Amino acid sequence: MIARFTFSYGSRLGDQQLAALAALVGQKIEVDDDGTIRSWLTYEAELERVVAIVGGDAQIVVQGTGEPRPLVELAEQIRAMETRLLGAAARPENYVNTRVNVHVPGAPLLHIDDVKVAEDLCTEALQCELDDGWRIVAVCPQPDQRRPDYVLGRRGESA
Repeated sequence: MIARFTFSYGSRLGDQQLAALAALVGQKIEVDDDGTIRSWLTYEAELERVVAIVGGDAQIVVQGTGEPRPLVELAEQIRAMETRLLGAAARPENYVNTRVNVHVPGAPLLHIDDVKVAEDLCTEALQCELDDGWRIVAVCPQPDQRRPDYVLGRRGESA
């Protein structure tokens, strides 16, 4: 991971360490007359390699890090997927069943962690479930029952 760093006040390194570090950061490491590294100057290099060179001989202060390349690539893939999903969701035929004009959910279903079927609930019992964080995913009227069955979903741990 690329990091921007400075050395803490009073840090000292040997000549070989300074030369290796200068080659790594691509510039000269400024040192005062007494051999301490100037703490106000900022350098940028791969953090793991800097730590390997410096070891425990001096303290570095990390001021910021760049994004590691694998995370950048993953973020780009997720953005491309999101663009495709949003493009598909923009077409009305993807979220409305035109035969009976019923909304067909898409991405919000991905946010459901727990699902359960509640059979023959009265209005009060259904309201208690809704108060506990459950949401109605589907209503399933049954021909031989007075009350419909419900498919309920919610985020989080199951109750």
